[in-house]
Amino acid sequence: MLKDTKNNVGKPYTDEATGKFKEGNPGGGRPKGAGISITTAIKRELEKVPEGQKSTYLELLVKKILKKGIVEGNDQTIKNIWNYVDGMPKETIESTNLNVDVEDITEEKANEIKKAIFSSTTQPPEKE
Repeated sequence: MLKDTKNNVGKPYTDEATGKFKEGNPGGGRPKGAGISITTAIKRELEKVPEGQKSTYLELLVKKILKKGIVEGNDQTIKNIWNYVDGMPKETIESTNLNVDVEDITEEKANEIKKAIFSSTTQPPEKE
């Protein structure tokens, strides 16, 4: 049996039949509110209205970002705004399995492989 603790007197952390953690296990992860989350702190501050202002920090931040990108024409800021609004474009990679044993490659087979690889792109330069 585990040591008695202030919150779990006589309560084992695991189910004796299955050996799995019981639901609500206090030892099964970081307790809520434990540790420091900088993201949570920043989000909390962004909701506040600075003294002498009518807008929240978040609204002021958005206006500043949009001004830098659109009014000042900062290309990197425009790209970042676009990526956050629409998301990065998906990149697709085509793969062709040629089932070739490296030891069996002849000059003729090598040329076939080159053609298969470069068929949808530009052809590799020919040897002189």
